[in-house]
Amino acid sequence: MTGLRLETKNALLGAKELVMTPDPKAPALWARFYDLQTGTPFVCDRDGIPKPKLAEIGYERRNGYDWFGEYARDLLSKDYPDWKKTAR
Repeated sequence: MTGLRLETKNALLGAKELVMTPDPKAPALWARFYDLQTGTPFVCDRDGIPKPKLAEIGYERRNGYDWFGEYARDLLSKDYPDWKKTAR
């Protein structure tokens, strides 16, 4: 995913809130789960119902799980180019 930044904001009573904010310069993010039919990322609450947006699930699941991250950054920027040089 591009164009979004994952940020931690201060919420009510000193709690932290994880939010996605538009940012064209943000590094690419990868979702933990993708719909196999459409290839779109999804998140879900404990009920297991897929939701397209982080804001659509409860606080505990939204902030207590790593739904998005830069998981493939090193693989794509370093490991793959190094491997490609040696591949025949």
